[in-house]
Amino acid sequence: MAARKTAYYLNDRLEELHSYSINIEDREIYLHGHLDEEDAGVDHIMLLNANKNIRFLESISDEPIVIHHYNIGGNADCGFALYDLIKNSSCKMVVVCHGLCASAGTFITQAADIRLCMPNCYFLLHEGYNNFDGTYREYKSSVEVNVMIAKKMMDIYAGRIKEAPDFQNKTITAIKKYVEQKFDKKMDWYLTPEETYRHGLVDDVVGVTKYKSLKQAIEASIYVQGS
Repeated sequence: MAARKTAYYLNDRLEELHSYSINIEDREIYLHGHLDEEDAGVDHIMLLNANKNIRFLESISDEPIVIHHYNIGGNADCGFALYDLIKNSSCKMVVVCHGLCASAGTFITQAADIRLCMPNCYFLLHEGYNNFDGTYREYKSSVEVNVMIAKKMMDIYAGRIKEAPDFQNKTITAIKKYVEQKFDKKMDWYLTPEETYRHGLVDDVVGVTKYKSLKQAIEASIYVQGS
């Protein structure tokens, strides 16, 4: 009987993970695109699912929430909405980056209280892309919106980079100029995990900078560093 209950229990947990992308008991959420087609990246489906899962865990307790994501980027509006969800959560938020953290995924990560990077996860920063077809007035409006979005992203990056030891003596203006120069040289600016850490965009590269394992890094982030 105990074995059967254990099997039912495990099946329920597995159902949570695969159907709802949430581990309720351990307070973990998994961000990803559509399961039935090629990964669409950051979109309204990812946003809505994350919103429901975060709100659900918040309703249970104020204990920390861990979000895992492999992120190819995507819609900037949905990305900023996810940023706001994480930034304004009533719970301490820990984000773990796996494999690739690109475009919108990079500034979503910055909303977390603790940002962890796996040792083979690369970051990709850029100013974004825009394919447009319409009238001149529509094009002009689109350009204005894109400039506004780029400014918001730059504010987020510069604020976090400013916290890194190598950049603490630089002004926000100087840091923004530094990032803009990187974008001018390369449309897509790739950073290794170690470079991401040195630029202050993550708090730890698991197994490399501070903690030997993901479990140790998460536990230390939650219980040692406080809320």
